[in-house]
Parts: sequence; structure tokens; C-alpha cells
Amino acid sequence: MVEGNMDSDEYINILANHFIPWVDNYLNSIFQQDGASCHTSTYTVWWMKTHNIPILDWVMQSPNLNLIENLWNHLDSQVRKRKPVPRSKQELIGIIQDEWRKITIETCQHLILSMPNWVKAVIKAKGGHTKY
Repeated sequence: MVEGNMDSDEYINILANHFIPWVDNYLNSIFQQDGASCHTSTYTVWWMKTHNIPILDWVMQSPNLNLIENLWNHLDSQVRKRKPVPRSKQELIGIIQDEWRKITIETCQHLILSMPNWVKAVIKAKGGHTKY
């Protein structure tokens, strides 16, 4: 769990110790990240190149077709449904972790299968706002 803002060192630590070992199980994967400063810092760019991690170019102001955004929205919705409302940061963290563990493979599959509809909506809106 990241507390506060993430810097390049913390981002690379997460990549090196958690993401890369997991993604190495998948061949021909391309990494996607947005324009967050920890993603675009000189150090991060150097680290990614040094570790031969292919990165999908991210066009500024592009429509967000990142599946994780809808997963975050799902998580947020589930957390907000919880009663009573958490009274402390620790309670909130516990609820978030509990709801994260409840996310099913079916929920993730639903998001993946909805991707063609996202793309069609973005094309129809000519890159503008969509319901997604």
C-alpha cells in the first residue's frame, strides 16, 4: 500500500519486486502507463530501458482505455457502500483491502469483455467523452 505520493524510487521498487516477477509469466507483453511524473522521470525511463521493458506510447489527452480505471471505480463503489463509514484511516485501509480481496475473476473478465464496447464508444465520440 502506497502512502502519499509515489515517487520514482517507490514506483521502480514496486515494478522490480512485484510487477516484473509476475508479468514475466506472460510472453510478448507491452507495458502501459500514463503520464504520471513517477512514470516519466529520467530515472524511470532509464530503468525501463535497462530492463528491456517495452512501453506502449501514451498520447497526451488520449481517451483512457485503461482497464484498471474501471476496476478502481468498482472498488470505490464497493467501499462507499460499506456501513458504518470508517472513522479512521486504518479502518478505511482495512475496508479497501477487504473489498479488493473480494474482486472476482468474473468481475475482471466482465471488464475485459467490455473492452470492444469501450473502443467503439471512443471511435463514435471521436475521442471525446463516453460513458466509460
